[in-house]
Amino acid sequence: MGTATRILIVEDDEVLARSTERLLRRAIAGEVDFRHATTAEVAILLLSCPDVAGGAFDLCLSDWNLGGSRHGGDVRDFVRSMRVPPAFLFLSSEEALMAATGERYLVKPVAPRELRDAVLALVDPPKTVVDMPLEGCAL
Repeated sequence: MGTATRILIVEDDEVLARSTERLLRRAIAGEVDFRHATTAEVAILLLSCPDVAGGAFDLCLSDWNLGGSRHGGDVRDFVRSMRVPPAFLFLSSEEALMAATGERYLVKPVAPRELRDAVLALVDPPKTVVDMPLEGCAL
């Protein structure tokens, strides 16, 4: 049995974060462990303290606008500074801003299959897709 894929969702909208987690749980075969941070500060703490977070992350999904003094760019900058960084993907409604970052991004609202395919392409080792209908999964 392999280890779980660990995903950090950085999103200040609790409903959207839970919807994203539910979608990915249904779409990815195998064990997946999620953590959620509502602010950049909490995300950076979880990324910098694997003992607190339950282990290192394989993927960080981050919104840009996090409703505080710091934003998703701060999370991205911290990830870039890590010795062994997780894969990183922005999820944001700010398409022009995201395109200017040079990072991988998806524009919200994200189609469930698009999110699933992007995440599957980033996790290592790649997980297999659970062939389940994704209709009714709104993000």
